Amino acid sequence: CCAAAAAGGAVAALIVGRFLFGKADLTMLLNGALAGLVTITAEPSTPTALTATLFGAIGGVLAAMLARSGRDVIGIARGAQLDAVRAGGLRVRAPEMDDVVKFPCVGAPSEIAFRPDDVIFLTMKTQDTKQALEDLRKCGVSEQAIVCTQNGIENEKLALRIFRNVYAAVVMMPADFVKPGEVVTNCSPKLGVFNIGRYPRGVDPVVEKICSALD
Repeated sequence: CCAAAAAGGAVAALIVGRFLFGKADLTMLLNGALAGLVTITAEPSTPTALTATLFGAIGGVLAAMLARSGRDVIGIARGAQLDAVRAGGLRVRAPEMDDVVKFPCVGAPSEIAFRPDDVIFLTMKTQDTKQALEDLRKCGVSEQAIVCTQNGIENEKLALRIFRNVYAAVVMMPADFVKPGEVVTNCSPKLGVFNIGRYPRGVDPVVEKICSALD
């Protein structure tokens, strides 16, 4: 599983590198492999699927990026991670920053009053995606955008069985979970690279808005 994730991340990085720079880039290849590994490695104490929705390494950096850009962000966490983020925010370390980002955090999706234009990012392991999607459905989520950021090939299919507005994202981010309330990414000046599109194909205004928020 880990080897496949690393290989997938490396291949994705090669493709994006050729698209952006016109050539294969060794640094992007290595970062892609690392990102693939990090994506399937959630916090060891994560008890359920939705805990990792925003708070593994990738999800933590993603939440911080959106919060720093002025977007409304609500995190879902439990245990020590929930306590740490509620008490002091999420510390994000990168080559050119060391900042604490604060945003609301809840213990379950049922505590969130989802709005029609909300965007929901999934960052948990693939084996936890189905339960996470069911939990979201039970909370009244229906037309909201569901963005799969796990660098897998099954998550979007699972999401499309329940929701109509599904988006796929290839994520290249050499990030790591340090401890509850702290994540690190070795990427600069941008904290990561995202290639996002509507699933199964195409680009729409939602994709453009997401990319604008992450830029």
